[in-house]
Parts: sequence; structure tokens; C-alpha cells
Amino acid sequence: MKYLLDTHVWIWRLENNAALSQRVQRDVFGSPPPYGVSLISIWEMANKVRKRQLQLTMPLREWIKRAMACGDFQLMPLDDEVLISANELPGEFHADPADRMIVATARLHRLILATRDERIHRYPCVQSIWT
Repeated sequence: MKYLLDTHVWIWRLENNAALSQRVQRDVFGSPPPYGVSLISIWEMANKVRKRQLQLTMPLREWIKRAMACGDFQLMPLDDEVLISANELPGEFHADPADRMIVATARLHRLILATRDERIHRYPCVQSIWT
């Protein structure tokens, strides 16, 4: 595994969203799966669905089940190391807990984080690719 997908990238990939750049289509999704996805992404999605900020093509539980059944994605754990590391990120990083856990996961597993979040992309302590 080489890449960790930010929540929005995972959604865009499975919803066939044209928002993914050709570079990401080629460089990230042109590499062999699996692609990592943090468990916190499921919480983020559930939260956005609840707030009606995200509409999926099917109910969230079914969406997750189908996403995992395809075999292209591997859920990355939120273990004690990730949770502690998310609070010990070097340098300056914003306070969003989900972003901190995703960045910590990428760092701990030495994965390239595919994201369109400018704050993450500018953070020099994690390797990222702009989506």
C-alpha cells in the first residue's frame, strides 16, 4: 500500500466524481490497490450525512459495505499509536481532530496522503499529493 485517501477522495473515487484530477487518476488510482482509508473517515461521513452536508447514492451502511467488498480499500485502524500521535504532530497543524488522525495515520504507516485540503497539503510533516 502506498496511498492513504482523505475522506473526500474516497467518496469522489466511489461516486465517480469528476473532481478527481487526471494526475490523481493516473498516479494514485493507476497504482495497484489497496488504498488506505482511516476509520475516522467513516465517522466523518456519518456526521456529514446526519447534518445533510453529504448525499450518497445509497444509505451509508450499504455504501461502506459495498466500498469494502470491492477489495480496493483497506481500513486503517485508530489504535493507541494513531490517537496519541495525532496529538503530537510536529510543527504547526490545525485543530480538526479527524484531519489530525488522518495525518497521523499517513505518517505512522509512511503513506502518501491524497487530499485536496490545502491545510494538509501545506503541512510539511506529511507527504501528500494534491487531488
